[in-house]
Amino acid sequence: MRLQEFSLHSIVPAARVEQVLAILAGISGMQAVRICEQTVLYRQLSPTKGQQRAQYHKLIRDVLNERSSWILRAEDLPVAGNPTVISRSVLVNVAGSTEVVEQYREAGGNYKFVNQYLLQGHRFTHHNLNIRVGQILCTPKEVGKSEPLEAAPPGVDQCSALDPSGAYLFEVSGSVNDNNNSDLTNAVRKELAEFQQKMKGVLDVHAPDRLSMDPRVKQTLV
Repeated sequence: MRLQEFSLHSIVPAARVEQVLAILAGISGMQAVRICEQTVLYRQLSPTKGQQRAQYHKLIRDVLNERSSWILRAEDLPVAGNPTVISRSVLVNVAGSTEVVEQYREAGGNYKFVNQYLLQGHRFTHHNLNIRVGQILCTPKEVGKSEPLEAAPPGVDQCSALDPSGAYLFEVSGSVNDNNNSDLTNAVRKELAEFQQKMKGVLDVHAPDRLSMDPRVKQTLV
């Protein structure tokens, strides 16, 4: 499924995580829901039809749900000319079929394993927005290296925080399935702007440099 995703981002210092979660619970009217996701990162060996450059793809699964399927997430470079919000096209598919998963296995096709990590934290829903506050955990290099899609998910106790300070990533996002429908896209933008206003004085919720979210493989990689 191809979506147009709009998002804003921030960093939550470790010492303020509990405070921010409490504020988000008040804004959203719900308690935080725990999340723990495994992301396996692959890069294309060569561009596919319609692409100028190869890209990175993600396979994501819910570690807290033993029956969860892998979700394929392929992100485009955020659109230029949107300084107030990140806007990008995202392909999201349940990669449960053998055919889809097989192309990501070692020697299975046009993809090479790069790395994997866990994201642990909490999520909220506020109207049509999804809010996530999570910490990226690096997995030991030897865990699941031979075939990460078949290996058991790495345990949190095996991992270490990517950011030594213990900071968490903050993301609030909304998406539409028809980017040409201005009523839908404007509604999402409006919700994000209103949420950003509510978070003033709490967090610097903003649109980062779009090139920092570039999913394309650098030309020097082989």
